[in-house]
Amino acid sequence: MKYKKLIIGLLLISLFINLYLSFLALNPISQAKIKSVLSLSSGTRYFYSLEADRLAHYPETIKKTLNSLIVKSPKTPDDWIEITKIYLQLNNPTEAKKAILQAQKLDLIRSDIEKIYFNLNR
Repeated sequence: MKYKKLIIGLLLISLFINLYLSFLALNPISQAKIKSVLSLSSGTRYFYSLEADRLAHYPETIKKTLNSLIVKSPKTPDDWIEITKIYLQLNNPTEAKKAILQAQKLDLIRSDIEKIYFNLNR
C-alpha cells in the first residue's frame, strides 16, 4: 500500500515534467497562443476556437479579412490586434510584431496589447 502511493506520486511527477518539457519545445508563437487562450474566459475561448476553426478551413477568408483590414483607414488598436492574429495564423511572426507595435503606439495603456507584444518577443 505504501509503495503504491509512492509509485503513483512518481508517475504524476514524471507526467508533469513531461508536459512542462513538451511545452518548452513548442515554438514561441505556439506558446503565446496557448498562454493567451488560457488567460481568457471560457466563453471567449469558445468563440476564438470557433473563429480559428472557421479561418483554418477557409484560407481565402483569412487573406480577404487581412486585405480589408490593411486597406482600412484609420486603423484602431483592435484592427492592429486582429492583423497581428491573422499574421500569426499565417505563420508570419515578423509582420505580427510590426502590427502589434502599431497597436501599442495607438494605445499605450491596454494590457492585452502589452501581453501580446511581450509574448511575441520571447
